[in-house]
Amino acid sequence: VRRALEQIVRTGKVAYAYVGVTTQDVTPGLARKLGFSTQSGALIAKVEPGTPAARAGLRGGTRTIDYNGLQISLGGDVIVKIGDRAVRSAQDVSRAVTRLAPGQRVPFTVLREGTDRRVVQVTFGERPA
Repeated sequence: VRRALEQIVRTGKVAYAYVGVTTQDVTPGLARKLGFSTQSGALIAKVEPGTPAARAGLRGGTRTIDYNGLQISLGGDVIVKIGDRAVRSAQDVSRAVTRLAPGQRVPFTVLREGTDRRVVQVTFGERPA
């Protein structure tokens, strides 16, 4: 609330950070089935075109499977860390992004193809209205 109030006083509006991804939880069972080198994280199901995630080169899913009655998008990066915060679920991505500001450049640690760990620098945009 303090951050929002400071922004309103300073600029007359509140700006929220935006990445442009849709994510799904990685559970231990799903990780085992897919051969991921992590037991948790946030699987990127979709990267919206033209967004900070797309410009940074993050990858979304390319195909879908049914796993325990859920549609899971496969082929996307698995986010395991944003800045210095571990990501154990899709909700952790939302929490991390709300703590950051548009224009900030933050390292995302991801697993590409489930096992190839890499760091991708993402410069946050402003969430669309």
